[in-house]
Amino acid sequence: MIDQSQIVYLILGAVIGAITTLLLQGILSIISGYNRAHYIEKMYKESLDFLLIEAGIGEEKRVFEKLPREIHVEISYIDKPALGLRVINRIRKFLKTIIGKNFVNIVIFANISYPEQVAFVIEKAVESALSVDNVLDVELKRALIRYYTYKFVYLCKERFKKDVLEIVERRFYEAKDKNLILKLDSKDLEEKITLNPPPEVKPLLDRVIVPMLEIKNSQMMNEKDLALIERVKAEMRKILEIIADEKIAVLFIGRRRPDDYLGYVCAKMRYFSGILVCSRGKYVEAYRKLIHGELIKMLEENGLLEEPIEKTFEGELVMEKREKILHCYVLLMDRSLLECR
Repeated sequence: MIDQSQIVYLILGAVIGAITTLLLQGILSIISGYNRAHYIEKMYKESLDFLLIEAGIGEEKRVFEKLPREIHVEISYIDKPALGLRVINRIRKFLKTIIGKNFVNIVIFANISYPEQVAFVIEKAVESALSVDNVLDVELKRALIRYYTYKFVYLCKERFKKDVLEIVERRFYEAKDKNLILKLDSKDLEEKITLNPPPEVKPLLDRVIVPMLEIKNSQMMNEKDLALIERVKAEMRKILEIIADEKIAVLFIGRRRPDDYLGYVCAKMRYFSGILVCSRGKYVEAYRKLIHGELIKMLEENGLLEEPIEKTFEGELVMEKREKILHCYVLLMDRSLLECR
C-alpha cells in the first residue's frame, strides 16, 4: 500500500519534473530563437554590403541602396509560450535604439523552415524600401517586390543556401504580373525603345520605372480620396503596359547638344506613339529651356501625335551617398493609348 505521504511526494516529483522540462524547453527555445534571429540579421547585412560594395552591379545599385542597413528579426512561436524570448527581443530592440541604430522590425514564424524564414525576411526588407503603395495595385506591387527579392538572393547566391534561391524564384514566378516586370527589365526592350545611341542603353526598370513610381507615390502620400488613388493605380498600370508593349520611346537628356537629342527623335519617333523624356540634376533645367518646346513643336509639325497629352513626374530622390537629386520624367503620348486599353 502507498500511504498519503508517498502520493504527495510522487505528485510533487511529477510537478517539479514538468516544471523543469518546461523551463529547459523555454531556455532552449530562447537560445535557439535568439541565435537564429541574430544569424539571419548578420547574413542579411553581409549580403547587402556585398551587393553595394563588391558585386559590381550598375543601375540596380540605386534600388538596393534604399534597403534598410539594419533589420531586427523576431521569432514568433504560435504553439507555445515564449515570454523569455519576447523579453530578449525587447531588450535587443532597446539596445539598438539606445546606440542610435535605425532598423526595420520583421516578425517571422518559428513553425516555417529556415530557408522560408530567410526568404520572408528579405522580401519584407525589400517591401519596406519600395514606396509604391499609392501607385501600384496589389498584384503589380507584389510582383515588383518579389522580383527585387529574387534579384537580391540571386546576386548573392553563393551566400545563401540553394533552397532560399529556389523559394524566392518560385514565389516570383507565381506572381500574376511577372511577365510585365521581366519585360520592363529586359535588355531587349531597352535596345528597342531607347532613342539614344549606346552606351546610353541601361536598365529601364531601375533607372526609370522605379524612380517614376517613387515620385508619383510621394505626391500621393497625403491623398485621402480612395477613388482617385485607384484611378492613379489603374493609370500607372496602363503606362507600364504601354512602355512594355514598345509603344513609348525613351530619351535620356545629358551632355549632348539639344540638336542631337532632337535628331534622335526625328530619326526614330515614327515607330512610336509617345515619348518619355528622362533628365536629372542640372540637365532638368537644360531640358526645360532648350529642348521641351522644340520637341513639342516637332511632334506637332510632323503629326506624330494626333491628340497629345503630357504627364510629368518630377521630384527629388535620394541617390548614392544619400544625396538628393532632382529627377524629371516627361511623358508625351497620344491620348488614345490610355483610352483604348
